[in-house]
Amino acid sequence: DPVHFGVVFILNLAIGANTPPLGVTLMTAARIAEIDLMEVSKWVWPFILAMTIALLITTFYPPVVTYLPGVLM
Repeated sequence: DPVHFGVVFILNLAIGANTPPLGVTLMTAARIAEIDLMEVSKWVWPFILAMTIALLITTFYPPVVTYLPGVLM
């Protein structure tokens, strides 16, 4: 289903944008707040864990994502 693929794709991009060593969003937030990247990295892991759990649920149980579009169509 294209909706399921899109949601999984966006969740993967969100996790990749916030994880070191190439976390563009994380580096931008650290630069704006004028905090060391390693200090920010310590505080972002609970959010990365939550996004990974959401990604696993979304990947292995597609009705979570496709229910609402199915109802609206």
